[in-house]
Amino acid sequence: MIEICGKPIIQRIIDVLNNAPSIDRVYVVVSPHVPHTIRWLADRDIEMFMGRGEGYLQDMMEAVESLKIKEPFIVCMGDLPLLNTELIELIISEYRKHEKPALSVHVPLCLCRQLNIHPDTVLQGDLVPCGINILKGERVRYEQDEFKFVINRVEGAVNINWPHDITIAEKLCGRKRLWIS
Repeated sequence: MIEICGKPIIQRIIDVLNNAPSIDRVYVVVSPHVPHTIRWLADRDIEMFMGRGEGYLQDMMEAVESLKIKEPFIVCMGDLPLLNTELIELIISEYRKHEKPALSVHVPLCLCRQLNIHPDTVLQGDLVPCGINILKGERVRYEQDEFKFVINRVEGAVNINWPHDITIAEKLCGRKRLWIS
């Protein structure tokens, strides 16, 4: 429910996903641990799935199975305030180029350092997961071979984990060109 440039992050993400031509339907997976978010979504008639609150992956898998999603679907964390439709379409387009059942999106650690962002997770090869993935619904309970899509774009690097991250996002949210060459 944190606002960036006067708009809640969750609203920004929902708008981006709803405006993406390649996305048919958007569900917000919530848990009993976020009553303010549930109320906010309900007031706006936004489709949500109530997970049990057992954790991000568990609630996501429960949602996919309960909603009977068999085809590929995109998962997007709720802390990406600079996400835009262009990036979502780029990710989906990249997924369609590969034969692997899954795709994960990463940014280089050096981009995070340039932005003064301190990621929680750094993978081998100095890659930082963005929190955007495409998975096959029918295999949601299984590990899926993935293509690692590396983007050098601020929209994928800025997520909100700390108060300092809000300041960074506020500074960047009005810029037109967010990627670094």
